[in-house]
Amino acid sequence: MRNRFCSLLIVVSVIMLTACSQKVVPNAADAINITDKSGEYARKVDNFLVIFDSSSSMFDNFNGQSKFAIAKDTVVRFNKSIPNLDMQSGLRVYGPNIPSAKGYNSLIYGMTKYSSAEMQGAIDRITGTAGTSPLSMALTRAASDLDAVRGKIAIIIITDGLVDEEPVLTAAESLKIKFANRLCIYPILVGDSMTGKATLDKIVDVAGCGAAYTAGQIATARSMADYARTIFYSKIADSDGDGVNNAKDKCPNTPKGVAVDAAGCPFDSDRDGVYDYLDKCPGTPRGITVDKNGCPVPIPETLTINLLVEFEFNKAAIRSQYHGEIEKFANFMRAYPQTKTVIEAHTDNIGSENYNMKLSQRRADSVIQYLVKNFGIDGNRLSAKGFGFSKPIADNNTETGRQRNRRVEAAISTTVMK
Repeated sequence: MRNRFCSLLIVVSVIMLTACSQKVVPNAADAINITDKSGEYARKVDNFLVIFDSSSSMFDNFNGQSKFAIAKDTVVRFNKSIPNLDMQSGLRVYGPNIPSAKGYNSLIYGMTKYSSAEMQGAIDRITGTAGTSPLSMALTRAASDLDAVRGKIAIIIITDGLVDEEPVLTAAESLKIKFANRLCIYPILVGDSMTGKATLDKIVDVAGCGAAYTAGQIATARSMADYARTIFYSKIADSDGDGVNNAKDKCPNTPKGVAVDAAGCPFDSDRDGVYDYLDKCPGTPRGITVDKNGCPVPIPETLTINLLVEFEFNKAAIRSQYHGEIEKFANFMRAYPQTKTVIEAHTDNIGSENYNMKLSQRRADSVIQYLVKNFGIDGNRLSAKGFGFSKPIADNNTETGRQRNRRVEAAISTTVMK
């Protein structure tokens, strides 16, 4: 009988030892690192501390797994989701069975500059459950853990919530008093304890910042990423609702419904400095000074434009090299529709006077036709005058001089309110 009792005692001891020193390898789902490369988010945390419940109650089964295994899987996936920011970080475990840990409530990592690999190494050291659930003491010691840090603080608590509520809330209140608006708390409930969930909600209420979750709510890669984003980032506001956040918006306060470019500025199609939605004179030619409505401004000024087109010998066809000059001339006439001009044409002195008179007229007519056909200038605003070789501007005894004399000239002057 004694031998049977001893054998039973040995079996029970082995079971208890296994329960206290279980080693769970988390089967973490794929995680999404939330490092923001879009510029849509602003960091809101400078320091974070994870408090992990490794007390005896975490060995209990929940949905086919130990709560410990769920908690460890959760913290592994959380670590994989954390953005690559320059932060101070730490991991405190209470009730653990951890080699080299100093006591049952220990800061096993940090506070130090965050490293995903080093944090994972610390998580790997949590291999079992033991002891009671002194969450209140963990929160009290967290105040010392965070004593030297500067900036915003996030505390992440992973627990089954089986705690004595009153001292926990008292410890949370002390944290709030010490760190004030620098502190937010984000508890995660493992299991289905309704009283535990209520306690975690009250911790958040005491902190005045944060949110309580269940492990089931953040069990997927996407939901965990959203949870981590809630902790570490705030979305940069888009105050004018144009789809470009305030940090990138170079034109804040754009009216709703106005189309904008990537910088958040309304379009200015004619590039006159007046946005399309304000421009009462769209399509203003470039170079024309406009008022706030996008229309030519009423300031008295005399404007003059000259046109010079040279022709090949004995030809009236316009060479392509002068198309740009004629376009500028046409733009001027379109901008100032009250203007009129005389197209004056000339020739060199080769050939008879009568022939060159007709050739010069053809050259003048050629320029007028080009203006009417290509730019829509009203022909009534244009008149042609051929002078033959009667008005040379260069020596007809040289080829260079004769080339200069084979020309069309025009000038327009107008007084505008600029």
